[in-house]
Amino acid sequence: MSFINKTSSSAAATAATLKPCVICKGESCFVIPGIASSQCFCLLHYYSTGKHNDYGPKNNKKAGRTKNKKTSLLVENERLKKQLPNVQELFAEAFVELRTE
Repeated sequence: MSFINKTSSSAAATAATLKPCVICKGESCFVIPGIASSQCFCLLHYYSTGKHNDYGPKNNKKAGRTKNKKTSLLVENERLKKQLPNVQELFAEAFVELRTE
């Protein structure tokens, strides 16, 4: 039981120190680590700005290329769960509009 309590309090401490989204200043759930400073993004801006492509895992098969891309960190799962329905609805509406054009 004590392990679960320590994990929960650790997650709560991380959420409390998490900076707002760099674009909308809303609740962020992703952190992209950096040398000078980290960037925090909400779910919508993480995907709509293309950061998921810039910092995700890379399957590059070019010879001689050894650099790996940086990886973003999902820091706050509860915030993600809260933001997901609105983002899914927004992307679904955009898909329907594009399909009708």
